[in-house]
Amino acid sequence: MLRRLSVAAALCALTAVMPAHALGLGDIKVRSGLNQRFSAVIPFTSLTPEEAANVRARVADNQDFARAGLDRSGYLSSIRVEAITDGPNPRVELSSGEIAREPLLTLLIEVRKPGGTRMLREYTVLLDPAVTAGGETASA
Repeated sequence: MLRRLSVAAALCALTAVMPAHALGLGDIKVRSGLNQRFSAVIPFTSLTPEEAANVRARVADNQDFARAGLDRSGYLSSIRVEAITDGPNPRVELSSGEIAREPLLTLLIEVRKPGGTRMLREYTVLLDPAVTAGGETASA
């Protein structure tokens, strides 16, 4: 009886220290400037192999923006979102075919993982004017 109790206690202790693998997004790294096509990368902070096989990312819809109390810019419709899960650096890549004309961009990114669980993360980006090789600001 005492042995069973000690085994049960040991199992409980092991499960308490096991790390919980929860899907998360890191900080956004913007690779473009104002008056350029938007380009950014958001790393996944933790991603299990099961999640990697089926994770999906996109800009959230109008209802999610409204629930968050955010205005959804029409420019966000031009942003393509792709979850890159193969390779050593799983990430979400964002890109736009249209030029970003406004310096402030508020993004609400939705990530869905297997089982229907979804996560929303807000990012506010300030786009600096692009700098040319000569150190001058580029203008379009």
